[in-house]
Amino acid sequence: MTMTTVVFRGVAPVAVAAALVAGCGGGDGGVSSGDFIAEADAICADANEQRATHQTPGIRTSGRGQDEAVAEYAGKMDPVYSQALTELRALAPPPGDEATIREMLDTFGAAFALIDKTREAAQANDRAKGEEAYFGWSDLALDGQNRAHSYGLEDCALFGTP
Repeated sequence: MTMTTVVFRGVAPVAVAAALVAGCGGGDGGVSSGDFIAEADAICADANEQRATHQTPGIRTSGRGQDEAVAEYAGKMDPVYSQALTELRALAPPPGDEATIREMLDTFGAAFALIDKTREAAQANDRAKGEEAYFGWSDLALDGQNRAHSYGLEDCALFGTP
């Protein structure tokens, strides 16, 4: 047996094993962080684009027209954010990141739960409850965005705000 034969016999199994591991996402069967980020950011980018087509009414100090505008806006954004959150929850998080992703998505979920409360209060012309729900939605969405940013997400770090 020559030296060349020994080297090739030792290298071939290692190369095959390395190729198999690389093809399987690191050998653990899970999605990589990079793949998760790309998929999640695509979902958030779509929701962000839909949000950009609607003018945010904000909260003003007076005017029934403002209540109607807030109710209408919340009604338009609720299905957009609900659908995006459903799609985000359907993604498999990278192994070891499950708790981080769950906490981020739960934070967005808590924010979006306040969209209905915002709409209901605006429809009832209850300014105090409307502002409480609207600013709660905004604060929780900001917390979710900060979590997304910390994880390395870009479009999701801009996602979910009123």
